[in-house]
Amino acid sequence: LEIYVKNIIHNYYEFKKINENKNVAAVVKSNAYGTGIKKISNILINEGCNDFFVATLDEGIKLRKINKHINIFILNGISKNEINIFIKFKLTPVINNIEQFNLLIKNDRKITIMLHYDTGINRLGLTFDETLYINSKIQNSKIKLSYIISHLVSAEKTKDIYNKKQLKKFLKLSRILNNNKFSLANSAGAFLKKDYHFNMIRAGISLYGGYGNKKIKNKIKYTIKLKAKIIQI
Repeated sequence: LEIYVKNIIHNYYEFKKINENKNVAAVVKSNAYGTGIKKISNILINEGCNDFFVATLDEGIKLRKINKHINIFILNGISKNEINIFIKFKLTPVINNIEQFNLLIKNDRKITIMLHYDTGINRLGLTFDETLYINSKIQNSKIKLSYIISHLVSAEKTKDIYNKKQLKKFLKLSRILNNNKFSLANSAGAFLKKDYHFNMIRAGISLYGGYGNKKIKNKIKYTIKLKAKIIQI
């Protein structure tokens, strides 16, 4: 398996061009999509990337040991016995339900969180009212809110009406909680209109050469090539 590092850097800068003067975070979950989290994260850090998403706490700890200064967001959130570990390694949980939030508000420890507002993917995330409730509860607490995020379902289908429905829901929340930072666009969402960009793009599969339509394919370079020896003809 050959990994073309220069092409990963190229893809990162394609996202930087799209979201000029705003933040581009790198998703490096599952060992940077199988390309090697240590190598890839160091390369992206050298190119100026400061925000990284992983799926699990274990991945977050591994990434923190690679670099002490970057921001690391844990997509799966936090569990009952993990609060001290999150604080020790300065990791940010993405809060996906009220139960996760209640663990932190009862604990009364200083910690930074991210909220996942579910606009329609129905995988993980808070309802509209739950997001408003949590935002109100943290005002007089030691909890700091970094971003409110959501995830697009059909961003690869540029004309899908569901994109607009999710955007409408997200805009409604962003106008109410306008003192916060927001992130809606995943890899494919970054290639939709600027309305979807908000304060941060989360570059995932397309960072590694994945694409869902011709528009993305024309911008993104492949990053891996699989070769094998011929043993018989």
